Amino acid sequence: MTKHKKVGARLLAGEVFVADPTDGASHNSVRDFFALSGVDYRVAYGASDIPSMLQVIACGLAIALLPKAAVQSQPGIAYVPLAGSSPSCLGAVITAHRPTNAATRAFLDILNGPILR
Repeated sequence: MTKHKKVGARLLAGEVFVADPTDGASHNSVRDFFALSGVDYRVAYGASDIPSMLQVIACGLAIALLPKAAVQSQPGIAYVPLAGSSPSCLGAVITAHRPTNAATRAFLDILNGPILR
């Protein structure tokens, strides 16, 4: 896999994956990504956090679709970008129904531009 500059869903067919719990938004996003590509997504290992996933990967037991930031400076791990469109998951920021403080406004600005007031 590491000899490729980019990989598509079809190249990943038949690979063994480690993934987060099946009720998570990111798991559903990855599952849908493969389904749209007509590729079987076989999760053999479950992990509730990224460090645990990376340990399974570093041992050579499975691969995973993770953001690049999750694997920087990890010994024994290679990052190969996906070709074409990548899976994405929808998220929301939940906040109290009251004026936000400067730190919250700055955080929300980073996530999605200026917040609606």
